[in-house]
Amino acid sequence: MEKLKILKKDEADKINQVSVEVLERAGIRVKSADVRNMLSDFGARIEKNSDIVKIPASLIEKSLNSAPKKIIYGALDREYDLYLEDNGKIYSRPLTGAEGYIDIDTGEYRLTKLSDVVDWVRIVDALDNISYCSVPYPNDTRTDIRDIKLTQLMFENTKKHIEIQPYTGKNLEYIIEMALAVIGDKDELKKRPVITTLTSSLPPLQYLEYATDVLIISGKYGIPVELTPMPIAGATGPITIAGLVTITLSESLGGIVISQLANPGAPIVFRPNQLFLDMSTGVALQGGIENALIAAIGTQIVRDYWKIPVNVFGPVTDALILDEQSITERVINAIVPALCGANIISGAGMLEHCYTVDPVQLVLDDDIYGMVFRLVKGVNVNDDTIGLDSILRVKPGGNFLTDSHTLKYFRNEYFKPKTFYRKARALWDKEGKKTVRVTAKERVKSILKEQLPSPLDTDIKKELEKIMKKAEFKIKQVH
Repeated sequence: MEKLKILKKDEADKINQVSVEVLERAGIRVKSADVRNMLSDFGARIEKNSDIVKIPASLIEKSLNSAPKKIIYGALDREYDLYLEDNGKIYSRPLTGAEGYIDIDTGEYRLTKLSDVVDWVRIVDALDNISYCSVPYPNDTRTDIRDIKLTQLMFENTKKHIEIQPYTGKNLEYIIEMALAVIGDKDELKKRPVITTLTSSLPPLQYLEYATDVLIISGKYGIPVELTPMPIAGATGPITIAGLVTITLSESLGGIVISQLANPGAPIVFRPNQLFLDMSTGVALQGGIENALIAAIGTQIVRDYWKIPVNVFGPVTDALILDEQSITERVINAIVPALCGANIISGAGMLEHCYTVDPVQLVLDDDIYGMVFRLVKGVNVNDDTIGLDSILRVKPGGNFLTDSHTLKYFRNEYFKPKTFYRKARALWDKEGKKTVRVTAKERVKSILKEQLPSPLDTDIKKELEKIMKKAEFKIKQVH
């Protein structure tokens, strides 16, 4: 299928060119002295008596050439390995980092608990169209080691690839120790990394020490980094769409340079998360049609110029609950970047500008993704699919119901949602007039009842617990 392009070539050229110019003229603030010195050694210029580094275009080009164009996201079960490449399969993942949770039984908002995280991971593990796992943040565990605990819970409950946002470089070392315990050794981890890390710049144009630590340590082990600039239009980024995309690209380029100079060939993914400041309320919004435009433009430029994998937000909403607003916003935001060729569409299960998740919405999003994936798959056109032989066999006035062509294709040609109702009204009345929300909730309940946690070797589980206890003790001593 031909990829959708929002910008004309000269417009895309301009934004890409200026994003490089920003790093040459404004530079980025880098808090780590070691990273500043590394950048200086490679030809960047540190402003006198400052932590601002100005990066020449030649260094950006060198780093983009070094960044891999294909990346593997490994999984505990090889069947769920993901292969990120241009014109390849599109993947999906849920939201990470939300602290609000919509209770499955009551439908009411509350803070997330550890038990909710386990349920969430088990649901993700069961859904056909959710490719890998990330989780909300529980309120009932120590925040300084929460990232490590979440890694343990994901390894224990899903066979799919997992993504985590490390809080510090030290915490990341424990997370990597867990990954090594699961996959066996450092060489195998580099070959099929079973975790991805997420880190972000601090807009506008800043990299704190924890972020550069994550970039460098992840790269050392061959772990992919989803690099996430998060400027807010009108607050920490320009108000215009063109300006917001430009500064997002600039911040991403800064992270790519740091990653590639420290570890040439380290896998890195463009994964922006821009928001708009509603000037009348002060709320940073994420569900508007403009977000779809921004995701589309970023995808277009990175695919055409940088050639690295792209992960953008898709089924996102500013709605507080699963309602018509939520469905409308998330469908538009999912379809547009998919048509533009993004490798990953993120955000399954999210509500309320990324602050809240809903497991019922997660199950509905599985069907939304299924429809989006079917859309981008397109139509296979050949002599057999056109079916001239079938048309000639049936003849005018006949029917195709029992024709061999129908029997060959009817199971796979059309996507079949698991939560939508497509029967006759009389049956719907008889079966209780269930809404899609009710059907999705029933599916959540069924999954949690029937889907057992993915088996993990007992010795590996013991090793993960040992690493967790060590982290609890050591990090507690530091603090």
